[in-house]
Amino acid sequence: MHVNDGRTLIRVADLADRIPTAEWQQHSCGPGAKGLRDYLWAWVTTATRPGEHRWLLIRRNRTTSELAFYLSRPSTCAGRLAWCRCTPS
Repeated sequence: MHVNDGRTLIRVADLADRIPTAEWQQHSCGPGAKGLRDYLWAWVTTATRPGEHRWLLIRRNRTTSELAFYLSRPSTCAGRLAWCRCTPS
């Protein structure tokens, strides 16, 4: 997946690598078959024009570092923002 970082197309995985460790937030998606499903999350604005609202939600697996992404606009946010109901850990 690619997003527009200003005027340059960038791979989301490369963007995730640029996010400082302290900026990732840990949240739990509740219990799963193998225990708690805790992930690291980052929220990045991808808007390129004033008044535009677009965001990228990045989920990182704490064990494998596997990434999952969700690109969102206000019209698509309701009810589909993340893969689980998240509560702070």
